[in-house]
Amino acid sequence: MAYIVCPQLISALGDSPEELYQALLQKRSGLSGPLHFQGKGRRLGVCHQIDEHEEFDERYGDARRPTRKPRAFRLLDRLRHKFPSALPKRLYLATTVGAVDLLENPAHPPCETSLALLDYAKMLFDAQEALLVASACSSGQRAVCLAADAVDRGEIPDALVIGCDQLSEFVASGFASLGALTHKLPQPYDASRDGMTLGEAAAAVIVSSKPATGFCARIAAWSETTDAAHITAPDLEGTWLAQAIRNALPGGILPNAIIGHGTGTIYNDQAELAALHRALPGPVPLFSLKGNLGHTIGATGVLQAIIGTKILQEKHFPPQIGLETPAPGAEGYVSLDRRELPADAHWLLSLNAGFGGLNNALLLTDLPDSAPRQHRSCQWQEIACAVDDTLENALSTERDRLVGQGLFTLEDSADFRRAGLAVKHAILAAAKCAQVAGTAWNPNEVTILGHDGDACLFSNPAYWQDYTAHGRNRGRGTLFVDTLSSIPICEAAIALRLHGPAGYLHGLPPELLRHTCHTPLLLEISATQAHAEAKLLKMMMAW
Repeated sequence: MAYIVCPQLISALGDSPEELYQALLQKRSGLSGPLHFQGKGRRLGVCHQIDEHEEFDERYGDARRPTRKPRAFRLLDRLRHKFPSALPKRLYLATTVGAVDLLENPAHPPCETSLALLDYAKMLFDAQEALLVASACSSGQRAVCLAADAVDRGEIPDALVIGCDQLSEFVASGFASLGALTHKLPQPYDASRDGMTLGEAAAAVIVSSKPATGFCARIAAWSETTDAAHITAPDLEGTWLAQAIRNALPGGILPNAIIGHGTGTIYNDQAELAALHRALPGPVPLFSLKGNLGHTIGATGVLQAIIGTKILQEKHFPPQIGLETPAPGAEGYVSLDRRELPADAHWLLSLNAGFGGLNNALLLTDLPDSAPRQHRSCQWQEIACAVDDTLENALSTERDRLVGQGLFTLEDSADFRRAGLAVKHAILAAAKCAQVAGTAWNPNEVTILGHDGDACLFSNPAYWQDYTAHGRNRGRGTLFVDTLSSIPICEAAIALRLHGPAGYLHGLPPELLRHTCHTPLLLEISATQAHAEAKLLKMMMAW
């Protein structure tokens, strides 16, 4: 059993779970103008409490370092003061951009900004093991699930899970380049919604094998799927998000309330509502905290776990700020008014979805667990291995050869020639594994795991240099999408139509990560600018 204990947070609406929860109940907005970059008239979820902390970090002692800490470092500093000195020895860090303002400083040497934040968090929280979890907007919730799986299996007694992302010109310009941001206030699940608002936050919980007095909830179940439809747009039918919801509701359990992803973009909310209608027999109280805080990206899933626990404790369900007229399909789900849950409301569902079609459903409860647990044997047999090729023309020739063999279609690989090298290598490596696997290959039963590549070391500077070279008016969305570490893995999933869990991890040996695979086939890919190594592993004993 895995429990959520010791929650802490830094947000635009307060620095404690109780403070944020009360702000949500009161329909308060934490959106305002940023002071550290030009917001171009947009109100964002800024943590102004860290604006004045400009001290030089002497631990680095390098003259090339900026004279102030990155905002993400400052968020973690503030978060660290809330925890005791003794903490779990394993850390899961969910982030999408990490300390990206290192990149914005021309005096700073090139670095992989997510790994820079991972290194800082590992030092700050005195962790012996640290794992970067990068699954786009579902990163925070996936980190909670990975920690729960390790605790539930007895691999570790507890783990610290942190979600952290900062607001910066890099992030704001990137989402603006995709046409995803609203110029007004966000309106999740509203008929007139037209985009999302960004926010920043740091949130942390300890996932423990033992419950704690006071603030505590049990992680009852979770599930992940991949749409494999489009790199930025969701499957509007909600097919695979609905499957994740069903998988996370064992034994006919129905949720009493739902914290939804609810970005306020037209297509995301439409897909999420479609999934809820597919998976559930009728309306359930629903709200998204992105109307209050903006989309805090890597911190979102951890914040939802904290607020979900508060809802289970207090039985008060927050109203949906920004709601005027419920969108088609949202009637009966969302409300402008605070709702009281019955005393026997014991199940809360939290939903996250990310670029590339990454879906995550997490079920929380305040009930004890009496069911016996079955654990997988996790004995693996390697059945395929590939690939190494560095020449652009050779990669295109290999793509055409595999298309000719029917492993995937030209339509599924339409963006191949415009893609970055890491994406090309990931797609080809996955396709070669499928070729070798033959009849053992079942797309719906493949978990695709990217690990320990060069992540965004090349794509982040490429986007930023292009953006600044063109007058900082509008970044190119095709370049910005590649700045997410999980994109090569998602592109491979789309090309081969893989619907199992997917994402990028960095830090722990693959042998430890294989235990988290809940499908019989695991595709491991380490994709870089130069090559990709891939293994397809078949689980010999499922349980």
